[in-house]
Amino acid sequence: MLERASTCLESGGRQLLHGTKQSTRSRRMLHSAFWHHGAGDLSLPIWWASVIPSTTGRTTEHRGLGRPGEKQPADGIHAGQNDLLLDFLYPMKTMALIKRISGGGWESLESRRKRQFAGNSIRQYSSRSSTIQEYASHGSDGINASEEAQDVQEVEQILRTSNARSALRALLRSEDKDRQGLALRLYGIMDDSKRAPDLRADLLDYLALSEDPVHASRSLQVFDSLHTESRRASSYRAVISGHLKLHMVGRAVKLHDQAVDHAPGLGFGTDILLARTVQDNQWDLALHVFEAFIRFWDREGLTGEHKGVWSVVSQLPSLFSNAASLLQFAKQFRHNFQSTIEKPSVLEEFIAGMVPRVITRAVNVADPNEVFIQRFFHDLRSLGLLKKDYYEKVLFKLLSMQQYRHYSNRPKLHIQLYAQYRDEAIEKSSHDGFYPSQDLLTALVKLMGRHHSFYTYASAKNSITMSTLIEDWHRFHGRLTKKMLLLLMNSFARAGDAEKVHGYFAEFQAQEPGPIKNHLYLWPLLYVHSRRLEISIVQKQFERMSEEFGLKPDIVSWNILLHTYARADDMDGTLKCFDDLVKSGSRPDKWSFSPVLDICARRGDVEAIHDLFATAPENVYIQNHTVTRAALVLAYVNSNDLPAAEAAAGVMLKDKREGILRGSLTPTWNILLTEYAARADLESTMRIYRSMQAENIPLDSLSYSALMRSLIVLRQTDRAYKILRKTMPNNNVRAYAHHYALVMAGFISELQVHRALEVHKRMCDRQIRSTVSSRMAYLKAKALAEVVSIKRKSPGDANTRKARLVEVEEGLREILAESDPSDLAAKQPRQGLHGMPLNQASPDGYFEFLIVLYGTRGAYDVCRELFEAAAVTRQDEHGNYEAPLRLLVALMNAHYYANEHEEIRKCWDLAQKQAAKLVRLRGSSPADLSTVSTTPLSEPTPIVERSLVKPFVTPKTEGIAKIARNRRDLLSRAVRIYMRSILAQKDPRKVSKVQQTISSLIADGYVLDNQTWNEFIQALARSGYMLDAFTACEAYLMPNFPGWRFDKPWYKRQHVPGYERMDTRSADIRNKRSLMPRYKTLVIMAAALAYVRRAHDSEATKESLLPMLERLAPKTIYAIETMPAIPDDRLQKKYLL
Repeated sequence: MLERASTCLESGGRQLLHGTKQSTRSRRMLHSAFWHHGAGDLSLPIWWASVIPSTTGRTTEHRGLGRPGEKQPADGIHAGQNDLLLDFLYPMKTMALIKRISGGGWESLESRRKRQFAGNSIRQYSSRSSTIQEYASHGSDGINASEEAQDVQEVEQILRTSNARSALRALLRSEDKDRQGLALRLYGIMDDSKRAPDLRADLLDYLALSEDPVHASRSLQVFDSLHTESRRASSYRAVISGHLKLHMVGRAVKLHDQAVDHAPGLGFGTDILLARTVQDNQWDLALHVFEAFIRFWDREGLTGEHKGVWSVVSQLPSLFSNAASLLQFAKQFRHNFQSTIEKPSVLEEFIAGMVPRVITRAVNVADPNEVFIQRFFHDLRSLGLLKKDYYEKVLFKLLSMQQYRHYSNRPKLHIQLYAQYRDEAIEKSSHDGFYPSQDLLTALVKLMGRHHSFYTYASAKNSITMSTLIEDWHRFHGRLTKKMLLLLMNSFARAGDAEKVHGYFAEFQAQEPGPIKNHLYLWPLLYVHSRRLEISIVQKQFERMSEEFGLKPDIVSWNILLHTYARADDMDGTLKCFDDLVKSGSRPDKWSFSPVLDICARRGDVEAIHDLFATAPENVYIQNHTVTRAALVLAYVNSNDLPAAEAAAGVMLKDKREGILRGSLTPTWNILLTEYAARADLESTMRIYRSMQAENIPLDSLSYSALMRSLIVLRQTDRAYKILRKTMPNNNVRAYAHHYALVMAGFISELQVHRALEVHKRMCDRQIRSTVSSRMAYLKAKALAEVVSIKRKSPGDANTRKARLVEVEEGLREILAESDPSDLAAKQPRQGLHGMPLNQASPDGYFEFLIVLYGTRGAYDVCRELFEAAAVTRQDEHGNYEAPLRLLVALMNAHYYANEHEEIRKCWDLAQKQAAKLVRLRGSSPADLSTVSTTPLSEPTPIVERSLVKPFVTPKTEGIAKIARNRRDLLSRAVRIYMRSILAQKDPRKVSKVQQTISSLIADGYVLDNQTWNEFIQALARSGYMLDAFTACEAYLMPNFPGWRFDKPWYKRQHVPGYERMDTRSADIRNKRSLMPRYKTLVIMAAALAYVRRAHDSEATKESLLPMLERLAPKTIYAIETMPAIPDDRLQKKYLL
């Protein structure tokens, strides 16, 4: 039937392809093993057929060489059995047709057919096989004719001056390692009697250096001529390598067995033979070779690990797939191998030798194959073959790699492997020392501390945190060592967990009952309270160092104390502490100057920064690090000099390039990025961002928060939220609570309260620890949501304004219960605190918001309750409570709506004292505004010229105190409420009091915001202070007047509230630094101008005020005269008609 089928195929091929018929000259041949197997071969093991020699291609079959230009491996390791499977079953004519119609030739046909069979097939058949005789017979064809002629000529020249034996020995000892052809010719012309055993062995070693299969075949002949006792270990290695090059693995195994019995030492080729069998996934054969080697090892009485056996295996290109195949083999045939606890089976020993090489290869790359590593360890665990060393090796290597030390938004391989390691150790009950080592637990504790993973949440009980690692230490190693105690104290000190720090310190004292002689163990006691901003406790711990432990405070202790005062924004305390440090005899270092530089920079005191740079000792290099140099950039930003800030940053970049400056430039660029974002200057923000990319300055989490802020200010919170959800995870940037607080604040400002609550839920689901900023944003969202809900339930009911916000108050109780001074330890930006000092942010910030909320709703009793609760919560050890400025302002607002004017005056006095502390600069002492003279001004009259245009010409304004430029508006809200309170009273001198208060504020360096100026000018105009009203409006408000907008009658446009019919944009109003007249102010000024003109026309006064107003306030009068007259306008009806 096969012959008939071939005839049909041949006929069809002629009709389809129209090609000339070609004769098939090759004969059908049975596999060469058929002729080489005798009766003795019947006892061969099952794997013997798999090692029958084969060739890699037709060219090799006929010529004994590889393809032209193809380089064969030196030891024949990477060659396999590549002949067509079962090709003897095909009729010759069918094979010829297939060859003609196949575009890829034999190789493509062969590869397609081999893919149909299992990759790890045990037995393969081929109709062709190359033999030693075939290589030998065709050896002369494999040598290049020119090389042969050169060798012949060289041999003739050698024989003229020397004999073949001496020339061969000289060649074998020379550095020329690629003249195997010449060596064979010299060897061939020698008499057999002159071929000494050592010469044969040397020749064999020399031929092994060649990659040519022809030389390999000749080496077999030389080996056969050597007597057993004359064979070296290298001789066996050479002949085994030769058989591998000729793809005769079975004979190489036989020779390896002989080497095990007769070789005089190691190095007889086990490594290359084992590598070849491993690469071919011939595990029966590999185990046979390995077992033979172990037999030799034990017979020779060798000790230690036999690492050299695996040297070639570890370099295999397909090592991972080979390892997976080995474990699959072990699962199927493990029951065939007997093992005990004392003596493991050869399979287990083989796996134990190969696995460390696989692990080393897997992790010694830039990007480890995590999928393979996970599966590999899973399979090893299912086989029960995992060892402690495997886990320790891979985990230590992963922890040393940058991508596993830093945050990444992907499953943490090292954490997963450790969890598996710990679980298996618990299952084995720490049998045979199978548990995590102390060094590994120490490394993991450091990693968790760096990533702020301190506590285990209820929703993630199986996660790995510092708390679970401490439990593992106690489980596997008992009590904590001194080194671990110090590490935990420092880690929890950074987190602000005072209870943990003091607990571990007590445990350390229990282990070391004697006196403490090292400051290392006392620093955490100071630093933990420094992070919690508990100044009094830090001071006590500082004094305890010398009083209780007898140690003089070192420079680190002084720096921690300085750091505490600076973080609390206490200028007096910081400067006094620095002076005490100098007086104590300790030498300040750059970290001593850093807190002083920081507090001056936050107040925009550029002169103080330059002065500190100039007065620092010569041996204290405070200008060669980015941390201290960035203070100058921050000072310029806070002094509202952004061009100078960018110039200072540019100098830092230049110094960084020249190697003068150390540290990262990212924080410096973040300062500029954040400031432009807060100003809604998107163009400048993107310019700084592009410069960071151009200069390879990496972005961090604060950089992304600045970009988010720039979008939120422009009311594009959705896009900012996308950065949080998509961009940051994709770039492996960790999201913190302040990112979520930013987005929540954005949605609240856009009145999307439900979305703000969704953002908070997302933050909680991701187990991100809340901060004061995030809690504040959540409280605002919850309050607004409840207010809207109450209005919907009872629309139009006046009593709903005074209703208790039950859910909000319950939320506040939860926040107060969860809050802890450790919340202040987070090194994150503060969002929504409006410049409030950090030590006053919690819980005063929460009460301040609720007092404002209830105060505007008229619930004054609730405001008193909240203030009393705040006082109780924040009382010091002496029962005193110093209310922060923003809380005082909130309370003033509540008192105003309750008509409690005396209470407002008391709060105003306290607010001035608080502000005086916050605006002080280094080397200045601003006036205490509460002691400003209250001498009444003269009675108001519209004819007397008393103007605020020149407020610095009076004696009161001489020696104006210097205050922080970026905090000059601290009293704007407070003075506005105080002004309203004064004007609401029935006092004939009320306008004079307001005028005196405003004048004093301006003289002392403070500024008023736009709302306060407008209300003040309105009060002046309505009270008859015409000249003061017009000159103040001209000087402060009119420079930024945008002009009127004259729209067509059919053109409808949404007006900016308060600035109706002005040519303004929302961006102009959002700039808190800009001053411009409001629409109501100009309407009232128009009414005042009309009054002055009527008085001028009537000539009732001796001296007319109108010419003076026209001379001093021309812009104001022009704006009034060009104001659109609208009869149905509510304000114009009230004041002008």
